Amino acid sequence: KRQSIDSLSPRELDVATRFGSGDDYRAIAARLEISPATVRNHLRAVYAKVGVTNKVQLAKLLAEG
Repeated sequence: KRQSIDSLSPRELDVATRFGSGDDYRAIAARLEISPATVRNHLRAVYAKVGVTNKVQLAKLLAEG
């Protein structure tokens, strides 16, 4: 799965890391100056690329990496 993390764009990795650390869509959107819908789209892409289905799996995968 490490390969899949490496396939993330810098923005996807940033969003995934913040989400995995407990930030919600609105907090991430405000910090990165993007819309919550854009955060949701990034996370949808991240989930597909790394093969997880929820926030807990994502956080665990990022912690392992």
